[in-house]
Amino acid sequence: MAKKNPKNISESAIEREKRNRYRVSKEFLIESLDSTSIADAVNEAGGLAYKLEPKHALAQFAATGTFGNAFYSTAETQLAEVLKLID
Repeated sequence: MAKKNPKNISESAIEREKRNRYRVSKEFLIESLDSTSIADAVNEAGGLAYKLEPKHALAQFAATGTFGNAFYSTAETQLAEVLKLID
């Protein structure tokens, strides 16, 4: 069952409003993308990633690292990365 239009607005006005919202969202997205949002590193899986400042990378290892074998890295590679970050 189709929804009734409670405000009795013409369908063309509703469609126009949807297009305007899409256009504004698209323009906002394009304007918000700048050089800081371009991936500048490669992760262990070979995908695009964002390079973190050393203290942020260390915090991420502390919060999420297991220092054990993971799918794309080993305990040794994780430890080597942490030692590189603290130098």
